[in-house]
Amino acid sequence: MRVLLLIATTFATLFAEDQYLQSNINFSADIYKEVLKSNNGNFIICPVSAHIIMSVMSLGAKGNTAKQLTKAIYLPDDANKTRYMFEKLSSKFETKDPYQLSCANKIYVAQSFTINKNYKEIAVNAFKSDIARINFGDNARAADEINSWVESKTNNKIKKLVQKESLNSDTVLVLVNAMYFHGFWLEEFGNTHGYKMPFYVSKTKSVKVAAFGGRNDFNYYHNEELSAQFLEIPFVGNEVTMTIVLPDNNDKLNRLEWRINDVLAEQPYKVEDVEIQCPKFKMETNIDFKAVLQSLGVTDAFTTLANFGGISDMDLLISEVRQKTFIEVNERGATAAAATASSLSMMSEPGVFFNVNHPFIFFFRHKDHGILFVGRYIDPDLY
Repeated sequence: MRVLLLIATTFATLFAEDQYLQSNINFSADIYKEVLKSNNGNFIICPVSAHIIMSVMSLGAKGNTAKQLTKAIYLPDDANKTRYMFEKLSSKFETKDPYQLSCANKIYVAQSFTINKNYKEIAVNAFKSDIARINFGDNARAADEINSWVESKTNNKIKKLVQKESLNSDTVLVLVNAMYFHGFWLEEFGNTHGYKMPFYVSKTKSVKVAAFGGRNDFNYYHNEELSAQFLEIPFVGNEVTMTIVLPDNNDKLNRLEWRINDVLAEQPYKVEDVEIQCPKFKMETNIDFKAVLQSLGVTDAFTTLANFGGISDMDLLISEVRQKTFIEVNERGATAAAATASSLSMMSEPGVFFNVNHPFIFFFRHKDHGILFVGRYIDPDLY
């Protein structure tokens, strides 16, 4: 029998307990490096969303299947500790002000399939999952129903997450995690309508891109060991920041990427008067997480060796794990609009010019709970 895992994210976040922080960073770095192997363009990943969906599965796994899952996603070997952790975290997923944050889990169950009572209780109470019956045999209608739910939970940003070809009469479970974040910069940038800047995709080639810019006090650090500049831009609420990591040379991004663990670590920032220029950007990434997880040692779960005895007495294996992620960044934060920033009128020279005119890494971090999502921007011509 087949189990399908689907992950839909826009801007995504997780308010984690202390014990989750290091696993979050390690998992973020691991999957970044794996996605990098098969992606030579722009991309964005939501480690949190993948972490949640695989944690749901891990609590229904047994034997070697459970060991492989917990090791790959850096969870405790003790399932009770994992359950307790997510019970605490799940209560903190919904925020409507001063930014919008939502996280929703749903389990679609074949009409003839029975979930073990204990696993159902874990899914509902620890992960706040909804459970719905569905006819996977009518794959087109089932795909439409799942995709409609995902769209409703991501403000219509994620569309067609699941294809009808992924579903058939052998499918018994589809687990979906949908996450959405919408926020504005703590200090919005000025009206930059029509403003463009050169962006160097290589040392010799540049393209003009729509951009935003301004001047304000930001957390800034130049890491000489990594040969890169770090700049934090906070969202309203001061709980979420976007960090831009700009290599000193425009052909050295790959050196940074293979030290992604160090890039994601906290930096000894100082508040500096910074003049910034940055491209507006929008991207969507569709990731085959099955291949990523297999590279991280999760192999049994996708074969007849799989043991998901905690979910059902029937033989189950995971057929697919797919993540689709969307992000848009502009002068207001998450949506395009005009605003006036008094910082543009400063007359003295800024302490730092931060010109994001070549490929860079970016990530969103909750100030207490770690990495929310991570990606890279290397070519404006790639969506």
